This record gives sequence, C-alpha cells and structure tokens, in this order.
Amino acid sequence: MEPITEEHIEAAANELKGKELTQAEDVMVIIHQDQPAVMDFISGEEHADLNEDERELLIYFTVLTWLAFKKAYEAVPPVSEDLLREVEDGNVSQLESLQQQDNESMTSDMVDLVENFFQRPLLQYIIQGIMVEGEQDEDMEISEDNQGIMVFSLKTVIEAFDKVTSERLQASS
Repeated sequence: MEPITEEHIEAAANELKGKELTQAEDVMVIIHQDQPAVMDFISGEEHADLNEDERELLIYFTVLTWLAFKKAYEAVPPVSEDLLREVEDGNVSQLESLQQQDNESMTSDMVDLVENFFQRPLLQYIIQGIMVEGEQDEDMEISEDNQGIMVFSLKTVIEAFDKVTSERLQASS
C-alpha cells in the first residue's frame, strides 16, 4: 500500500471546494452512512469544548481525509468505535510521553513523528490547513490549544482509516 499522494489530497479538496450547500449536505449524509463511528467520534464529548468554527474545520478535514482515502484506495471499510478508541489510546500514550520532555526534545520528537508518519502528506496538509486557517482567517476563531486537539483527533482518524484500508487491501491480494 502506497501513501496517499498530494494529487489525491488536492482532488479531495477540489471536490469539496466546488460543492453547493445541498451537495455538501449530500456528502455529509454519505459519510455518516459509511463511517458512523468516525462521525460520532469527531462530534463526541471529546470535542465539546470546540467552538463552532473549530467543529466545522474538524468536520471539513475529516471529510477531506475520507475523500482522499477513497480517491487513493477506492473504498474505505467502516471504522469501528473500538478501533478508534484503540488508536486514540495509543496516541494519548504517545502524547503523554511527549509532554514529559523538555520543549526542545518534544519539538524534535514531534517533527520526527510527522516525518515518519505513513500518511505524512495528508497529515502535513491537515496541520498546515488548521494552523494557517487559525492564523489567517480573521473571521474564524481557532484557539491554539484546540488546534492541537483537532490535529490529534484527525491523526487518530487517519490511522484508523489506514488500518481498515490496509487490512482490506491485504485480504484482497
């Protein structure tokens, strides 16, 4: 399995850009049907402190991630709630380990984490999108703390999609 490319990501982003409101709602209905656990996860209690702008951005990047996976691998099997919790628990452990380090080591390890991430182009696109959106769009209220929560949550979604897609591809070969 090859990582998602920038072309897949751009195609997904372009698909979302061109959507009228009713078409965007259609995409939301489809992702809710295909990935109910993922949509429950991003709209769950963990994200209750996000403001409306942050929730919309989290949903946007979740849909973009799902579309990029579909463009790269044609189908994304449903992710279970158990798998999401398992991946999230691993990410929490990783985050707790990072937080115990001094700032220089933590920054270095976070750079390594992104650089060694299998779906690095997608994660980098998301990080850049969240950070840039939070800094440049004066109409959006994106807090620095919540940027981290959104990136962490989307990393969890990417890893879960990656696992179910990888298993599907291995089973079919």
